[in-house]
This record gives sequence, structure tokens and C-alpha cells, in this order.
Amino acid sequence: MAALRVLAWQRTYADIMDADYLAGLSVDEQAQRYRQRLLDPSTGARTLVAEDASGELRGIVTYGHCRDDDAGVDTAEIHALYAHPDHLHAGVGAALTNAALDDLAHAGYHEVTLWTPAANGLGRRFYDRGGWQPDGATHDYHAGPSTVPEVRYRLPLSARPHPTRQPAGFDDLLAANETYVRVFGLTGFDGVAHKGVAMLTCMDSRLEPVDMVGLVAGDMKVLRTPGGRVTPDALTGLLLSVTLLGVDRIMVVPHTRCAMASDDQTLVQKVRDVAGVDLAELGLPTVLGGSADPLGALEHDVDLLRTHPVIGARATIGGFRYDVDTGRLERLH
Repeated sequence: MAALRVLAWQRTYADIMDADYLAGLSVDEQAQRYRQRLLDPSTGARTLVAEDASGELRGIVTYGHCRDDDAGVDTAEIHALYAHPDHLHAGVGAALTNAALDDLAHAGYHEVTLWTPAANGLGRRFYDRGGWQPDGATHDYHAGPSTVPEVRYRLPLSARPHPTRQPAGFDDLLAANETYVRVFGLTGFDGVAHKGVAMLTCMDSRLEPVDMVGLVAGDMKVLRTPGGRVTPDALTGLLLSVTLLGVDRIMVVPHTRCAMASDDQTLVQKVRDVAGVDLAELGLPTVLGGSADPLGALEHDVDLLRTHPVIGARATIGGFRYDVDTGRLERLH
């Protein structure tokens, strides 16, 4: 846990905190702090960890009663949340946060706070998506010779579905939307791509198209298809994007470890095995867009867009591959 904490700070805060301070962080000192915290019940703090299938540590969350002077008796705090820097988009942070919030709700807390560096853009976007809101409180964290301004976020647990109740239909999602409505900031948005970008990518839930290229809501158009393939509907969306919605750059982004990296015959068989029905006998499509050669498929799709009489003439087309295990984009075409 100590090694992960040090690695997370060194990678996440490289542009925020003093380089010498980060380089001097000691795994041994952090390990001793964890031992004291885990062995001292008087702190009231709890720690959860996330491991992968092989038992490798992927994340840590520590939480308990809020330590701030203005905290009420029903206010808890996420003291620390770390996900392995090489697995930031694997859902580890969200899983740990949800587990901690469920535990705190069971314990009778009504709201939760946390502190994060004001310049921690990636972390703040994560908290924004989870319904957390800055509550106006700030303080300075002293990291060696540097002073790092921090902001406090707050989340009312009443905005989350009750942890012991199985969501009925879409109730959990509608409850989460109520939190989203309170922080909604796109009223009056004109609907064009402010950065002139459109991304065609896969429907895979591990992908965060806007975040992976450092943009925000409103900057670009996002189209999703199985495998990130150029389908007739995708062509229509890109045609409208380059003519009516301000797009002049198009990124085609399939990803590693994609379920569509297989031929259609294999995919159809998998569907038959799971659903117990034959698609052809039901008159349903058996051309699903799979390809056992995903890089060849990417090259084909990029060429298709570049030679399109309207899309290719109005936009620069690039072919990329996203690594779901590292978050890295690699340009291939």
C-alpha cells in the first residue's frame, strides 16, 4: 500500500508539487503510517483495497469521520483515494469510492467530504462526474518548499441509492441524475464542437473519450459503435459533424482487448451460446462488424473517411489505438 501511495503521488502530482519533495517520498515511512493507522482503532478510519485477479494491488481508499474543525457529527471524509497510475481508467477509483460511501451510509453518516489539490484536473473531473461539489472551503498543503492550494468537495449521501436496497429498474440512475442536475453547467450550449474534434470510438465502458484527450464537455463530438468501426450510421454522424457542427478533425479510435477483435462467425456463435437462439433463423443480422485483424480494419476505415467526397475534403482524419490498460493513445494512421 505504501509503494502504491508513493507511486500515485509521484505520477499524479508531478506537475503540481515540488519534484525534489516527490522524489524524496519514503515507502518505509508511508508503510509505518499505514501500520499505525490500521492497528489503532481510536482513529476510526477504515481502509479498503482493490486487487486484480492475480492479487496485484490496484487501489486504496481510506475513510472515516471528517477531521475538519467545522465538521458535524454526521459528516465523514474520504481521507485518501489512490488508483494505480497504470490503471486509472479501469474503474478502480469508482469501485473503491462507492464501497466506501456504502459503508459510511450504513454507519449513519449523512454527507462526505474530501480534499484535493486545486490543480488536480484529472481527479476533479472524476469527482465532478460522481456528483461531488466544491463547497467553497480551501486550505494550503505544504509539500516541502512548495505550497499546494487544495479545495474541499462535499457529497450528500442522500443523493445515492440506499446501499441495502436493490435498485428498481432505473431508480438508481434517476437518483444520480438529481445530483447531476444540481451541478449542471451546460445551459444554453450551442451544440457545436468547440475544439473542432469528432471521435469515433468503441462502445466499451472502459473508454472515456473526452478525458483521454484532455477536453471537456462541449469540445468535441463523440460517436460510438461496436469496435469503433465506420458504420453507415457513423458516416451519417460524421457527415453532419463536418458540415453543420464545426468539426475539422476526426479521430478513429479502436482499443486493445476489444471483444470485436474477432470474426463475425465467432461473434455470432458467442451470441448463440449466450442467448440460446440462432440470429439467422430469427432473420436478424449476422454481420456484426467484427474483425480478426483490428489494425487492418482501422486502416480500411481511415481510408474510407479520407476518400469520402465530403468528409475527407472537410476534415483531417487520423487513426489511433487506445490502450485500455495504460490510457495511452497511439497514432497509427
